[in-house]
Amino acid sequence: MYNYLGIGLDAQITLDFHHTRKSPLYLFNSTLLNKIIYVGCGTQQFLEHQCQGLSNMIELYMDEKRIVLPDIESIVIVNIESWGAGVNLWKLGANDGNEFGAQFIDDGLLEVLGIRSSLHIAQLKMGIAEPIRIGQASVIRIKLLQKLPVQVDGEPWLQPKCEFVFKRCNQATVLKLSNILI
Repeated sequence: MYNYLGIGLDAQITLDFHHTRKSPLYLFNSTLLNKIIYVGCGTQQFLEHQCQGLSNMIELYMDEKRIVLPDIESIVIVNIESWGAGVNLWKLGANDGNEFGAQFIDDGLLEVLGIRSSLHIAQLKMGIAEPIRIGQASVIRIKLLQKLPVQVDGEPWLQPKCEFVFKRCNQATVLKLSNILI
């Protein structure tokens, strides 16, 4: 992982977009068309809520402490200040009243945030909403309790039950993925 990882809604929208672009009906390649397709994929998720109840589908551990997740549809781990075509999620949430530190690429920490819905994603992209800042940690472990959409730096896939472990090593982030038989 270089920049960010998303599990849930943001990955599902990216996966839907990816499938649309691979379709034989996708004949034209333009920025405007891509944006329209993304809006359509987000609207579909607004109506379907495929990732609703994500807090019951994953377990999150930050520096070996289990974190109780709020009602979110997506969890995002960021390593840089940019997510989703340039949105600085950590800075957007700076007025949430938490005592989290600033985000630095060389501080040995990763930032973890939550997103409530596809409407919330649209508001974040316009800069009129704040993400849910969950915390900062040098070791993050996420257990997927069922198959879920995942994306790393915009590359999506459906991931079966597994465990992700992220650890900051100097200025690189090491990702270990192991399958769990449950």
